[in-house]
Amino acid sequence: GCGGRKDWHGGRWGRWLAARGYLALEVDSLTPRGLESRTVCQGLALWGSSRAADVWVSLADLRRHPDVDPQRLALLGFSHGGWAALDSLTLAQPGQLDGLGAVAVLYPYCGAAASHRAGWSVPLPVLMLLAGADREVSRPACEEVARSQIKRGQPLELHVYAGASHAFDAQAGAPLSADAQNRVQHFLSRTMKGR
Repeated sequence: GCGGRKDWHGGRWGRWLAARGYLALEVDSLTPRGLESRTVCQGLALWGSSRAADVWVSLADLRRHPDVDPQRLALLGFSHGGWAALDSLTLAQPGQLDGLGAVAVLYPYCGAAASHRAGWSVPLPVLMLLAGADREVSRPACEEVARSQIKRGQPLELHVYAGASHAFDAQAGAPLSADAQNRVQHFLSRTMKGR
């Protein structure tokens, strides 16, 4: 997310994925650039289109990793990271998404600055989990993107948690957090062809 590394992203989600046989790589886009979360969260620096390059470099690194099947890669993005993941689909050049089989995003930014508002043509399964009462990003804007992609025949699954606020998965053991993990697990199981 725009707030940089949080325990529930790379920590709890990473451990949860590892326990299910996945290797998880957490990408830190802020620290190497010397950016503070405040400027990123206010939209003053590092938009999703810039972080898309971090996605492509990370995928390239993973394809060379000896413990990774280079044909079974997935993205999981939270808020600003979800923006970056979706923009990476929209802006990718040939070869940059090789091996990518699924994209799951939770409460991504889909506002006017998002390149993915124009849509993407890569036929990758996308799971979009939105917070119904989100005050950080526009849920209606993301629903518009989702409806447009579904209308274009793209394999996109959308779920809105009514009444939920941004970062609804932050609290370990909370019902919405467990439900989001369950949805991501089933999505990856279907799209990534098993463990």
